[in-house]
Amino acid sequence: MTLYGDYTYKDQTYTQIYDIYDLRHGPLPELIEAAEIIREKDGTRYVEVDYPNDGIFALNGSVGKASFYEEAGKKAYLHGGLYRHPEKNWSSEIVDMTAYEYIEACAKLFSKRGKLVTPERLIKERLKNYDLDEVFGVSQGDIFYPVLDIKGNGQEGLHRAIWFMMSYDEEPMPVIIIK
Repeated sequence: MTLYGDYTYKDQTYTQIYDIYDLRHGPLPELIEAAEIIREKDGTRYVEVDYPNDGIFALNGSVGKASFYEEAGKKAYLHGGLYRHPEKNWSSEIVDMTAYEYIEACAKLFSKRGKLVTPERLIKERLKNYDLDEVFGVSQGDIFYPVLDIKGNGQEGLHRAIWFMMSYDEEPMPVIIIK
């Protein structure tokens, strides 16, 4: 295992997965070290990472992806499910939870912002926005993980979770949690 390498690493979609902060504080994760190098340019190595895809959700999915959350989720995956930023005050992890548990957590986040809502009300309100099956049903295998941003008091993926709950009931789904 390489310690304190000389490179910043980005994956095949140009997401930064090992940067200057990581470089100063720890070893290169084995999954990055073992990845095929696509190219090198200006101190950056671009590598091909085989991210999880469960046939519904994909860590490399494009539907519902937000760049900061993408980086946080990928770093968690590459660090064995939990990533702690070595200098900034945040961590990210990937956990399995039911869609309803996710919706409950979103309701709690919204309540912290002053909008008191129940999970049932959130579901009812969000179902009015658009036909979830039309959006997500055709995108299976390319749907980015839902995110709970506890640190930033936000979320990304409530519609995805509602669709998943309606389609797959109580099956667990992967969720990125940022603290």
